[in-house]
Amino acid sequence: MSFFSSINLVKRAIAISALLIFSSFCQAEEVIKDMTAALKFDLDINAPPEKIYPYLLDASKWKYSVRKGEFVGDIEQIGGITKSFQGESKEPTLILKTVSAVKNERYGFSIHMPNGGFAGFAEFELTPKDEGSHLTYRIYVYMPSTEGMSKEDRDKIRAEVVAEMEHRQPIELNDLKTIVENI
Repeated sequence: MSFFSSINLVKRAIAISALLIFSSFCQAEEVIKDMTAALKFDLDINAPPEKIYPYLLDASKWKYSVRKGEFVGDIEQIGGITKSFQGESKEPTLILKTVSAVKNERYGFSIHMPNGGFAGFAEFELTPKDEGSHLTYRIYVYMPSTEGMSKEDRDKIRAEVVAEMEHRQPIELNDLKTIVENI
């Protein structure tokens, strides 16, 4: 493992640790578990990583759920911010902050909804494969808006959020695949 690979692993560990520390402010581990979801999606794309990576940085180019992205700073640098707008909203519905970026390999970002709906961390990882690339997309979501609810209500909301993401993410990732394979 190279020195730079070790640094990237450390950055990823720090980002995940920050999410866990953030979660530790809740009253009990069981509550944290009920308010948290982790999802992973894998996709093979017939395009090299350098063709895919720019699209990962600007989801408005391929995610139907994102109408536009507004960038603050360099999003390829740690601390760069993307404000995502959905529907007709004049205010950002999601704020993404870059926490790790290795051009054509990895893009990780913290996520939060200004309305407090959820916060979390997501990461795209590209691995060259045969004539194309393998894309892994991991999402870790913390739902503070469910704090104070009964376990039954939290479970219901968590299930709805997970079901919506499990439905929408593969569709949007396939849209990304279609776009980059046909450029």
